Amino acid sequence: MPRQITDTIFVHCSATKPSMDIDAKEIDRWHRERGFLKIGYHFVIKRDGTKETGRDLMEAGAHVKGHNHKSIGLCLIGGVSESDVNVPDNNFTKEQWLTLKNLLNDLIEQFPGVVVKGHNEVSSKACPSFDVQAWLLKEGIIKTKQVTTPEEKQYLEEKREQFRGEQLELFGGRKDK
Repeated sequence: MPRQITDTIFVHCSATKPSMDIDAKEIDRWHRERGFLKIGYHFVIKRDGTKETGRDLMEAGAHVKGHNHKSIGLCLIGGVSESDVNVPDNNFTKEQWLTLKNLLNDLIEQFPGVVVKGHNEVSSKACPSFDVQAWLLKEGIIKTKQVTTPEEKQYLEEKREQFRGEQLELFGGRKDK
């Protein structure tokens, strides 16, 4: 059944060691073994940065419980330590980061108003093993929102000047108090 709305893009990791260069076919096999109809993600980004297609873009996914009917799922291969699969590890390659950035920019353009989140923002999982919001800001994919309006800013500046004047009156211009 086609997705009617798309309001979120979720970033996931495969929770595999960096030496495991798996692909969408392998994840599809894993998901079918778990009872899914097919791979739950819409896109998979391999270690070399190759973008593979999973589910059809407008098909409901199977990647975040309670959000599948209105979201897109992207999966980066990797995300756990080479020595201990129970330890999350931001071990993604520069090629993966570049592909992720380009894919997100394309999807944000295709779905205006969409919000990008890490799986860990809506579940108790470590997935995708990095802070998606910090990365989005660092990469300039999202901008910080203006906290004050121009009018509020003008009002605050006027109040600051008033306060400075009151301080000068009170302390007579002395800087030691």
